[in-house]
Amino acid sequence: MKKIFGNHTILVFVAVVLLATGASWFFRSTPQCNLLLITLDTTRADHIGCFGNPTAVTPVIDQIARRGVLFKNAYAICPVTLPSHATMFTGLYPREHGIHHNGIGKLDAQIPTLAESLQSQGYDTGGFIGAFVLNRKFGLNRGFQEYDDATGGEIANGQFHRRRSGQFVVDAALEWLKKRTSRPFFCWVHLFDPHAPYRPREELFGSQFTDRPYDAGISVCDQQIGRIVNYLDTLPKNKPTIIVIVGDHGEGLGEHQEREHGHMLYNSTLRVPLIVAHPTECKPGISVTQTVSLVDLAPTLHQWLGGKWVGKFSGRSLGPLLKGDPLPARPCFAETDIPFLEHGWAPQRCLITEDWKYIRSPKPELYDLRQDPEELRNLAEDVPETTSQMDALMSELEEGQHDHRAQKAALSSSERRSLASLGYVGNVDAQDELEKKRNDGSLPDIKYRLKYHEAVEDASQLLDINRPDEAAKILHEVLADVPDYFPARIFLGEALAKSGKLDEAREIYQKLAESDSGRSEVHARLASVLGLLGKRDEALVELQRAVDLAGNSAEQRVALGIVALELNQQDKAVELFQSAIRIDPIMANFEMGRFFAVSGDQEGALSCYKTTLEHDPNWIPLYSEVVALLGRQRRFTEALGYARKAVMVNPNDADGHYNLGVVYAQLGKFEEALSELFEALKLNPQHPKAPRELKRVQAEIQTSKPKAANR
Repeated sequence: MKKIFGNHTILVFVAVVLLATGASWFFRSTPQCNLLLITLDTTRADHIGCFGNPTAVTPVIDQIARRGVLFKNAYAICPVTLPSHATMFTGLYPREHGIHHNGIGKLDAQIPTLAESLQSQGYDTGGFIGAFVLNRKFGLNRGFQEYDDATGGEIANGQFHRRRSGQFVVDAALEWLKKRTSRPFFCWVHLFDPHAPYRPREELFGSQFTDRPYDAGISVCDQQIGRIVNYLDTLPKNKPTIIVIVGDHGEGLGEHQEREHGHMLYNSTLRVPLIVAHPTECKPGISVTQTVSLVDLAPTLHQWLGGKWVGKFSGRSLGPLLKGDPLPARPCFAETDIPFLEHGWAPQRCLITEDWKYIRSPKPELYDLRQDPEELRNLAEDVPETTSQMDALMSELEEGQHDHRAQKAALSSSERRSLASLGYVGNVDAQDELEKKRNDGSLPDIKYRLKYHEAVEDASQLLDINRPDEAAKILHEVLADVPDYFPARIFLGEALAKSGKLDEAREIYQKLAESDSGRSEVHARLASVLGLLGKRDEALVELQRAVDLAGNSAEQRVALGIVALELNQQDKAVELFQSAIRIDPIMANFEMGRFFAVSGDQEGALSCYKTTLEHDPNWIPLYSEVVALLGRQRRFTEALGYARKAVMVNPNDADGHYNLGVVYAQLGKFEEALSELFEALKLNPQHPKAPRELKRVQAEIQTSKPKAANR
């Protein structure tokens, strides 16, 4: 049987861990280099050319790999953005910095970060963020003099997301970089383009990525990295720059039943690209096959850049490997609490060595990575001695991690909705409950339950496009296997109600209200169905229960206000809407605007949307809604103001220029319309509407020319 560490013993590993975790770190400062850290969100190593993918379109990343060192087997410590970045910036495991999921915790101010260390040494520090998951509210802004997290709305698949294209992230980064003078800089660029929902980006690549839109996002990142590298090449040679390109986690893409990431600990979501190019401390062009962890990134960079680190690292410097020298093997640890935080299922932990991958879950898993890199054959029962050794080794590593509880991040309901729109719906209170149940052997195993989560997601999408009968069929199948799965039950109630099966929907909601009496949403849905059944008194009782349980959620209060309107309780509705506005004017007005728009009250929708934009002028897609509503009322002069503002806020948005062109055309300003429509097509050559509108405007110009001549 293989040894767990090849030629190294467990005692050697324990000694390394004790040395790394018990000491404060002091390094002799090398000449100050600039540092460019590029983190690629949701990026698998095996979808990049230099990592062996022949179909990848990543020439810039591949070229940087030739200039530096490529780590073939680098692993994230968590398949989620915020905890993974927190580890990269602190050199600590999630248990030690306290961040286990997006949107739940805020990095404690007492925990030092790489940015703080570099700022204290005289570095200019700037961070440029691609999505709300890394907003300053979560604490990673400490140490950055400039922290650009203005991730206004982007529309995809009919949903608003607080994310922005890599083009805008890099625009902001380059603007900042070009202002730097004599001081060294630390520039962090976070690119979110590979994250779902994927888009083939026809405006950039034509039909090249029609069948693999995930890869289009990675190629967008590659193009944007090229813009930064081209700028760095113009800097004086006496100001060299360390370039680090690293993924925060991967993506399931359907492997092991996981479409996206966060729930499982297979290599599809843990193995990430890591490329380090140092002007003097790297042996260019080498590939390191040794297993390394992202917990090692901060100590590696700190060793080169010098200064004192107040605290400890759990990672270690990879400096020897970057020079082609040996470094004792050390296992990589990873975790995910999302199965529990989102579903009440068992959390997962894993340990990865040169040969083995062990996953601790209700049914343990062990994989021979050399013979089975896709992790398809579980050997836990076939080689029990190795399984026991790996479990004991993991326990030793965990014993060296001291628990730290992060502060709770103070989020508004609109910010919570932003996280939900990106796929993150962790329960803050569940983190406390998890500590009590972490070792509860009765919790369900995610690998046998994830298919039900994915099925409910499918049903939810069917409900969004008004296909409730198909959704109900899926949900009935899920509940036949897992009768207690709350998401399936509540969506089934919605599907039945939309199908007109009100008595069946009422039965679903009543049973949920009995078993989950503390959920405002359940009582609100029950109130709505009871109202449709004509049981007004019972409906009002349920509405009041929902109000009592709603707390300070603006979104819930708007939803309850809508139910109150359905029950002809106008005064109650106004009270709920007003309280929602006091809590969160952005989300309250937006939700009310959506309700008025669906109800046919265009003036009500306009009023709410305008107020939303007063509070959040960077919500780009909402300008399109306002311009469209004003256009339907032929209020083109007023629409022009909003269309211009949209282009001013985001001059690189093709839809903004298209809308402005349409409004100009409606006002008879055809030359201005042409200019905007040409700009829309320049920004997006595949724009679905601009060519047709352009032809129409050109025809109008041709028609008007003879009239002008006859005058």
